[in-house]
Amino acid sequence: MQPGIDRIWNLTGKNCNFFFGVIKLAVDHKDFIYFKDRFERVGTLKIIEGLKETGSFGYEDNFDRFETIFGDLENHLKIFQQKKYPVITLCDI
Repeated sequence: MQPGIDRIWNLTGKNCNFFFGVIKLAVDHKDFIYFKDRFERVGTLKIIEGLKETGSFGYEDNFDRFETIFGDLENHLKIFQQKKYPVITLCDI
């Protein structure tokens, strides 16, 4: 069983027959060098190790793409049929 999956299953309250993975957006170093200063670190989260598995993987090569995704996150989630989960469910807080 995937470590920590019971937290997700308890939240969904119904289908306890799936694995969980996070969405990861990658940036190549050669691209990131041009827009790294546009990000701001606001803190850190300790995600439960077993819930760090990759659910999907994307690649972005410019800051505009991040602005498009996170500027209208609800629409992005709807289009790609992705879900949000509370931080307290995914992290040791």
